[in-house]
Amino acid sequence: MTCEIVTNKATNDYREVKLASSTVTLRKPKTKVTEENFRQLQLLDLLKDIDFYSEKDTEEQFKRIMAYMHAYRMHFSNLEEYLPYYPDKVYKNMYKVGLLNGVLA
Repeated sequence: MTCEIVTNKATNDYREVKLASSTVTLRKPKTKVTEENFRQLQLLDLLKDIDFYSEKDTEEQFKRIMAYMHAYRMHFSNLEEYLPYYPDKVYKNMYKVGLLNGVLA
């Protein structure tokens, strides 16, 4: 099991650290993480690798992501300014999960 932490304090793009019997990966953020943007960046990080991390089907992914966005009053427009920092795969996954048009692909 690996834990990944994205922090403004990271000095390298990527570094693995052993803590007891666990491996922790420290990463530099794609843009500065603030109180105002950390939830958007977390969501985009999830969407980047959702096919790798999630065992749920697409419909369940959509429900959970929409519930998260609703709970924090987040809209697609809140994500747009950070999209240039992410690979095109995020767009594909957003479409697949149904976030671009509100329905499942």
